[in-house]
Amino acid sequence: MQHISLGPVIVPDHWPSCVLYCVLWDSPIKTRWNGASTVCCMRAGNQGNLSNLLLLKAVSCYTAIMHTILCYGDSNTFGTNPGGGRWGIDQRWTGLLGSMLGGSYRIIEEGLGGRTTVFDDPLEPKKNGLEYLPVSLQSHRPLDLVILSLGTNDCKSLNGANERIIAKGLEKLAIMVKTHAYGPGYPIPQVLVISPIHIGDDIESSVFASFDRGSAALSKRLANPIRNMAEQQHILFFDAATVATSSPIDQLHMDQEGHASLAKALYSLILPVFGDTEKPQIPAEYAKEASRAKFFGFLKR
Repeated sequence: MQHISLGPVIVPDHWPSCVLYCVLWDSPIKTRWNGASTVCCMRAGNQGNLSNLLLLKAVSCYTAIMHTILCYGDSNTFGTNPGGGRWGIDQRWTGLLGSMLGGSYRIIEEGLGGRTTVFDDPLEPKKNGLEYLPVSLQSHRPLDLVILSLGTNDCKSLNGANERIIAKGLEKLAIMVKTHAYGPGYPIPQVLVISPIHIGDDIESSVFASFDRGSAALSKRLANPIRNMAEQQHILFFDAATVATSSPIDQLHMDQEGHASLAKALYSLILPVFGDTEKPQIPAEYAKEASRAKFFGFLKR
């Protein structure tokens, strides 16, 4: 077989793996990649199989469109593990979502344990979400989407809030995202509010002294007023409690399965926002060859 030397071609890890897959017959073809890009494939031998293909990145055909998403939330956005520590980047919903969306999306994690919407907590100072949000918006510009995932810590008994007040707190944050002075040339991001998972009924047996049974009951009443607020503000809404629950270990944080379920649900919700569709899956018979092509000049078995 004739080897064609074009020098090394490096495929960055953040480029979607589906770029490496195409079916080639008698001539060069172009195949869809992320709805806007192409991959050119040229035949390098007499047999029409992947071992005889030279795969080239058509860099000149690629227009980089990066969608930046800010995830602003509390400990379940941070990825607190109910058993202690923090879930890994490949386990918490923000990291999983980033992997699923692919290289044309950038996920910024702004999760902080104890963060509220608008309340000051004397036991956990500097956790007022309203105070830090403008700093976060300014430092991470430009933004295309801001996900607000708060409300759990508003349910603490010391806040004395009800579900309508908590929805109002989220509304204040959403309005701030839409009216923030980003500056000339910066887009106004879209907003997605997430109604939180339910606090466990046995929360009083946990180490979290600020929560009681009333907090658990209140968390179960949040979805409807938050949904109504989102409709009035013309922003996106998702109820995390429909796909995930708090762990029985600490009654407050999601387990690994909950993070995965939330990431999957948000993935399907976010793609249409940017006019994307679900990424094509690489057929199993070609997965091995595709994974071997991350650094290549020529593919061979």
